[in-house]
Amino acid sequence: MLISGQDSLEYVWMMTIFFFVQIAFVIIIFVAVYSPEAQKALHMYPDVALNKAIIKYTEDDDLRDFVNNFQETFECCGASDNDEGYKDWTKNEYYNCSVSELQKKSNTISCSVPYSCCLRSESRVVDSACGLNMQIVFVLTWMAQKLRDQIKAQRQKWNQRLR
Repeated sequence: MLISGQDSLEYVWMMTIFFFVQIAFVIIIFVAVYSPEAQKALHMYPDVALNKAIIKYTEDDDLRDFVNNFQETFECCGASDNDEGYKDWTKNEYYNCSVSELQKKSNTISCSVPYSCCLRSESRVVDSACGLNMQIVFVLTWMAQKLRDQIKAQRQKWNQRLR
């Protein structure tokens, strides 16, 4: 099948439009991450998503792998963008310290953090300054899922036309 000049021109225009849409998304992400007012206006709350990820960490293998990989890559611990981000792990029932002594004995990970919470090599202190980076990654992941869903919907429309 040969591609005509018209098809080639349409492809160039589509790629150009797609490029500018990607740039717009990047700008929106940075505005949403750095501006609480923009987060409210866009109904984007990455901190809520991060806290849900911590709560469901032990329930979902894919989510656990994602969080572990992220914490190892960025050498951080927790979702908060401060020196006490490791305390975010108390939201997870398995890592929480406020359980009874009997539960603590049966749950060896209570009052701890996942193995992926990295220690700084210089000071050996838990580093928790990854909240912002984690928010950006979650927003990008959400946007990628939305794009995937749109592509699937478009493919279904095309398949229906061909029948």
